[in-house]
Amino acid sequence: AVKEILEINTNQEPETATQIVNRGPGLTKKSLPEKQRPVDLATVSVEVTLSHTEEKSGNEFSNKAQPVSAIMKHDDGSPVILKQHVAPENKFQVLTRLGLIRPPALLYVRKESFKEPQVPAEFEIPEIISPKNFEYHLSGYFSAGLISRDLQPRTEDDLGLFMIRNESEETLESLGGGLKLKVKHKTGLWVASGLDYIHLTERFSYYNQNKRLTYSDTSLTMLTRTVEKRIHNHLKLLSIPIEVGYDLELGNWDLSTGAGILFNLSLQSEGTIMGENPEFIQLGTEEGDIFKNRVGLAYTFGLGVNRSVSDQWSVGVTPRIIYFANSFTQDTYNLEQNYWLLTINAGVRYKF
Repeated sequence: AVKEILEINTNQEPETATQIVNRGPGLTKKSLPEKQRPVDLATVSVEVTLSHTEEKSGNEFSNKAQPVSAIMKHDDGSPVILKQHVAPENKFQVLTRLGLIRPPALLYVRKESFKEPQVPAEFEIPEIISPKNFEYHLSGYFSAGLISRDLQPRTEDDLGLFMIRNESEETLESLGGGLKLKVKHKTGLWVASGLDYIHLTERFSYYNQNKRLTYSDTSLTMLTRTVEKRIHNHLKLLSIPIEVGYDLELGNWDLSTGAGILFNLSLQSEGTIMGENPEFIQLGTEEGDIFKNRVGLAYTFGLGVNRSVSDQWSVGVTPRIIYFANSFTQDTYNLEQNYWLLTINAGVRYKF
């Protein structure tokens, strides 16, 4: 096989294509006067290998179709390999068939002949992946966090009920999870939506001790009656998040910030609270129907960090603040009940 390194420059036309072809299959580098030599021009280096079954002399080849390969490079240095079966009457026609040059063109040839294995007869063009404008990410996450509850009486007359409930209830934790589909632009801007579930847990505690004296003819007896209750109350919210944000990619890491709103679809409650009398009120019953079915909008903001573990998969954590703008209780109930949440989301993400 004969390998020749060819430098092609299509920015100058010092001679016609006919003049090039007339030089025949044994093209050699042509010396040009100094004033005609290209100066500061883009040159493409092409490596052409011509394999043949019968070598005659110089650059003469048989008329049988022979495998020919040409190797070019992108601007970033990555190779593009072209292989094709052709009958190479001369180098100019070979390169024209491969689409590497189109007349008129200036062709320089630097000969470096040596033997090498015959190139397989095939035609290959490796896939060239163009940059995508958008990426699609599907993520699943688990969340845990703290609850801040704001319980307020609507009027001064409701202060007694406020004190009873405020002393008998305490917040515990927030748990949840969700799924999100994120569409990310190549600039780093993104929008995401999905389903978000939040489970708030509170504890209701009641302790009461009554003492009573009883008399008989010969004795005095004191009777003590103690009532103690400890019950976990639950508030469950299902919402649709709509968020926008920005990702900053740093190698295998990326920093993310986002803000948005939660459209609450449903609110369910269960547990026990104290009434005004005081008496125990079971949530979810007709008497204990103090919570809304939906609480409207909540506002969310988060800062996160993600680490890629493969081309498609990554893991990450995102601290998040959620503020519920509306009271959880009915407008007819004596108290307003609002919430702030501070949570940490941990999950996995898949890139399509």
